[in-house]
Amino acid sequence: MITIKDLSDELGKSKTSIYNLVKKNNLTTIKKEGTTFLTDESKIFIIDYYNLESEESFKNIEDEVKKAIDEEEYKGPDVELLILLKQQLEIKDKQLEEKEKTIQSLINVFGLEKQHQTMLLIDKNKEENVATVSNEIMPSVEKVPFFSKLFRRNKNFQNP
Repeated sequence: MITIKDLSDELGKSKTSIYNLVKKNNLTTIKKEGTTFLTDESKIFIIDYYNLESEESFKNIEDEVKKAIDEEEYKGPDVELLILLKQQLEIKDKQLEEKEKTIQSLINVFGLEKQHQTMLLIDKNKEENVATVSNEIMPSVEKVPFFSKLFRRNKNFQNP
């Protein structure tokens, strides 16, 4: 819950305009000790209302500028500047989209690389464990050359 005063400060609107909007749309409020609180639903409605209002006013201004340009009623440095700035914004939006795609692909590549490194580390640990277990199970046996066994030339060799 939020007070009408806090919401008016947050939105940069007067308390009266918010209070009138509450009355006009029958929004739910709670009054405690002389202070009017808005429910979360009412707060969301008011924020959406003012956001929509500002978007619509921006669109209206943009439509008026386009109409003036089309009808050649007004040509001046302001309109040309607006057109130039709008084109630059469109270019920047495209660049941002490309950057976002690049970042996502890098995140995916690094994620796959990390998985690959983890799998290699697991495989390496498995190989080390197998080698350790095989050394424990089968102690090292001294290798005796074949002909030494055959002709019993090795002094240390004993016939089994």
